[in-house]
Amino acid sequence: MKIKRFLLTIATLTLCLTACHPDDKDQSPSKEREIVYSIGGEENRETLTTEAEWDAIIDKFCDYAYEGQEVIFYNMNQQTYYQPKSAATPKEVTTFTTTNRNEMKTWMKEMEKQGKTVSVSYDRDSGTWSGTAYLNAPHNETSADCFTGVLIHYSIPLEGNQLPIQVTALQVNSDTALLIVRDGLLFSTPSSIDEQYHLGDSVTMCGTFLTVSDMDIPGLYVLDISERSIASLVGNWHLSCLSVTELDGGDMILSTEIYVPEMDNQSIVYHFNEDGSAAKQTYGPQGSNTEYGTWSATDDGDLCCDLFDVGGGCWNINWLSGATMIISRTVQDQEKGNLMYQMQFESEMTWGDLKLAHK
Repeated sequence: MKIKRFLLTIATLTLCLTACHPDDKDQSPSKEREIVYSIGGEENRETLTTEAEWDAIIDKFCDYAYEGQEVIFYNMNQQTYYQPKSAATPKEVTTFTTTNRNEMKTWMKEMEKQGKTVSVSYDRDSGTWSGTAYLNAPHNETSADCFTGVLIHYSIPLEGNQLPIQVTALQVNSDTALLIVRDGLLFSTPSSIDEQYHLGDSVTMCGTFLTVSDMDIPGLYVLDISERSIASLVGNWHLSCLSVTELDGGDMILSTEIYVPEMDNQSIVYHFNEDGSAAKQTYGPQGSNTEYGTWSATDDGDLCCDLFDVGGGCWNINWLSGATMIISRTVQDQEKGNLMYQMQFESEMTWGDLKLAHK
């Protein structure tokens, strides 16, 4: 029995293309930013074109931190800070504490200029703002998403004339249900997940929230409750885009070239398996091709894979969540000088990866 195939929603191509299309409209002096951020584990993205918008979102981040949320953000268009990779270069982590909100805002902006991922929190008891900035995002940067709802049976349509299958879902509101997944398994009954669960129970579940893209069943999502790091590297990662910036070329926008596989009718997926093996699958008009290799993660946060472009090697992990990964690497070219490569990935799940768990 083959389950109808769905793919997780891929980030809009404008996230990858903005560096190629600066805004020509008359407005105050601007520097375009693509900000990916997490508020209490919920990931979002915004495109900012003016300094006023940048000031406003920094204020918003401080508001969330003041309310008790951990705020993490990274500018995908900021590549002005780099260090050639060498064994003698330690990973740089910057910390900052203050009781002055404006000082914290100034520090956040400075860390963004250096191309770092920034984490901000606020302690109401002491009135202290705390910040951490790093070149490599820690693997546990986002916490689990938690949802409260009612356990129901949900019908998944199948291809052809086959009858739909009934799986357990969490109904969180009148038009939204979250399919429950653990270790790649869908569940036929709530008791398959936990003996304490029954249909109609009101429960709270936490895990990785993922979006299913299919026009036939709008409002359908997945909640992966697997007991693993929310930001696990293991899995399938769809390459959204690859950018190359000449760091010595002056204007970063004019010195950046961007490759988007979909623009060439291609799809590139990297598979990172738990045993350290890896595969790169390329799909295109001429058919598909698969390359095999290995991958590993270093203690200081690099992702190494011999299947990556630019001769493989180890890349900085700038952002890593259950849904998104952004990695970068600086290399020295004899003709063009220092080049910054950045790859953006979206987590990919297909129903072919899931099995139905029966009691």
